[in-house]
Amino acid sequence: MSHVLVFSRRHARHQVPDVIVSAEHGGCPRIEPTGWQAPLEGRAWVPGVQDCADLVRDYYWRTLGIALPNPHRDAHWWTHGQDLIAPLYAEIGFVWVPKETLRASDVLVFQRSYEIPHHVAVYLGDGLMLHHPYEQLSRIAPYDDHWRRVTFGVLRHRT
Repeated sequence: MSHVLVFSRRHARHQVPDVIVSAEHGGCPRIEPTGWQAPLEGRAWVPGVQDCADLVRDYYWRTLGIALPNPHRDAHWWTHGQDLIAPLYAEIGFVWVPKETLRASDVLVFQRSYEIPHHVAVYLGDGLMLHHPYEQLSRIAPYDDHWRRVTFGVLRHRT
């Protein structure tokens, strides 16, 4: 019987090595992080590891040099009323701005079929946004009438 270890992106981000212990083959190889980073476009959806919040965090770090924390969140946190967006973003330096003042690098906050806002994206300017839809690949998409209708608000980082 073979066992497969999926290298944790959380470990890679914090440069923490993994050790594999094999009772079948003996030995304890150590696997060091390589510095690999998921691309902003085309990354797979992994709840709490590679999701819309993670995409915003990576964009802010790679594009603006702003480090945002990676809070623990349950998979499907929005389905049981756990509001992460409003309180968390205020704590890490974001302020709500009028939708009419939208500019590049603002965070779009969406609320569709749940009681609380549950999706975020980065506005890129020129009517485009970078987002990571649920269980799909991340991508650049038009910020069109549909997304405007479900926009809960716009957040801007103080810096």
